[in-house]
Amino acid sequence: MVSLKFDFIFDEIGVFNETTLLNSTCIWIIHANKIPPHLGLSVNGKFFSLKVKGKDENVDYKQLINIISNKQIGTFIISLKSTLSLPDIENYFTNLTEINEIKPSCLTPINELILPESKVEKISALLEKLKVKGEIASVFSLYLDKDFRGIRYYSEREIQERIKELAHVERKKHLPPSR
Repeated sequence: MVSLKFDFIFDEIGVFNETTLLNSTCIWIIHANKIPPHLGLSVNGKFFSLKVKGKDENVDYKQLINIISNKQIGTFIISLKSTLSLPDIENYFTNLTEINEIKPSCLTPINELILPESKVEKISALLEKLKVKGEIASVFSLYLDKDFRGIRYYSEREIQERIKELAHVERKKHLPPSR
């Protein structure tokens, strides 16, 4: 197996737990084995994410799990000790627009909602701050090898290149809102 360089390594990765998704605030790291991965946030089972072409709002976590399962997308789900309110998240995402080269990335909403006092540029920095603050309650993974234990190293240039690349891809909307 090729040795991977991780920017952040999880101390412990547990078994998937649906109850956790329904009762907590979770950070989703989707395509965790790609550079860069994509981030989303769920609160009490409702998923939100800022994307290059739009956003996901109030998507039932079961729809997301079905897509992840059908495509076997490598994903980490991090449950946090503190909880955000669903109305606050809904209000925040209502005012967001899609990502482009000069607008925020998928990390921005998570950073602003969870660590408003800190500005981080990469997922690894966000996770490190959460770890230091003792905010990570549990971590579980889906469709990742047991040796895949963290967030791979990537540069900010790679983030911008990926945003540019995705801006030119025609995509079907996979996650309809479920209000």
